[in-house]
Amino acid sequence: MTTEHPPRPPHPAPASDTPAPPGTPGHWSALADTVAGHALVDDVKRTLGRTPTPPDIKRWRALADDDAELVACAISLARAQRAHPDRLRTIDGRDPIFDHIGAQEATPWQVGAHKARTIAQRIPHARVLDLCSGIGADTCELARADLDVEALDALSVRTWMTTRHAACPAHTGTAEDHQPDGRVLHADPERRTGTGRRLFRPEDLAPPLTELLRIASDAPGAMIKLGPGIDLADLTPHLPSEQPHSLEHISLNGVMTQGLLRLGALADGASARATAIDGAGHVRFTMSAEPDDAPEPPVASPEPGAHLLVTDPSIERARLLAVLARELELTELAPGLGVLAAQERTDHPALTAFELLEHLPWRPARVRDALRSHDAGIVEVKTRAKACDPDRVQTDMRGQGAATITLFVLRLGRGTRAFITRRVAP
Repeated sequence: MTTEHPPRPPHPAPASDTPAPPGTPGHWSALADTVAGHALVDDVKRTLGRTPTPPDIKRWRALADDDAELVACAISLARAQRAHPDRLRTIDGRDPIFDHIGAQEATPWQVGAHKARTIAQRIPHARVLDLCSGIGADTCELARADLDVEALDALSVRTWMTTRHAACPAHTGTAEDHQPDGRVLHADPERRTGTGRRLFRPEDLAPPLTELLRIASDAPGAMIKLGPGIDLADLTPHLPSEQPHSLEHISLNGVMTQGLLRLGALADGASARATAIDGAGHVRFTMSAEPDDAPEPPVASPEPGAHLLVTDPSIERARLLAVLARELELTELAPGLGVLAAQERTDHPALTAFELLEHLPWRPARVRDALRSHDAGIVEVKTRAKACDPDRVQTDMRGQGAATITLFVLRLGRGTRAFITRRVAP
């Protein structure tokens, strides 16, 4: 007996080799605006988390009038809404209608709101051209900031989604055929191939960074969304020396989210910026400086009662840790390790503090005994440069006590040491 799988006929990738959603705008409109479409999506949602059975497939086909592509759209929508329920905020409050890949690649609304605010503050009443709009997450926030925005994407399904979500004009076409015409440029180039493989080099993006820079040269200001791992050194060979530019690294809830190349009137006076945003869309902190503007912090060995300090990832990615350490007069455990120390409690929105209880050589049996003496129960493990396997150590070190402990396992010089700490409430 053969097992029947959800119908999903081959769907050719567009010429640009970007990941394409299933179906046509008509399919997605049917899911969004018809009773039968709603029933199909609700039925698919009830099967998520298990393998669909032949009766499931038969029922979906009946609800979809035997349209296999409509079923594929429903599956993608159900997965996307489950995995990314708060990915974007539509203009009129209607439920977002997007595919799974589009939702994965979309900017979280909190980050989009930050970018829109920046444009509105730097260039009031700006007209904005949003290239490669995708499902319209950034477009929605640009419109929410009362900016006059027009969107463009290479896929008609995506432009349908953008128009529905952002209630603004959206056109299907290629970025290379459009010019800013006095508008601010926002662009989110494709960073995956049609097979889902990630693209890291600026010249491999679609459109390539060089093409976007050419378009941006006629704009009063521009923002180009890049991957969270991008480094200014990767971009420097491509950047025109005559155009102001800076690179902002943005984290959301303590996780690196994106790199943002800012050009023209949207650039900072310094080349690097680090910004941390919380789940409510508030900027917890932002700082701008030259990465090499401060010497490396001095190295010191803290004693019990001192505090270890871990910076938000945007600080390290922007290479501003030394700048922050100098401003706050902090030391570092080892050169380049990225873990700072202070004798007194240091409160700063870019730092998470841990009170040092004890430190000793990394000998698992000794460390386990030391943890027991501190009444350890749950043990959170932090490490750098693969000094240990944190998942395994976390399991091995868990005790029967009442205290929640954070254990740092760090390589210092030729040896590895364990730092037993307690997280400090901000």
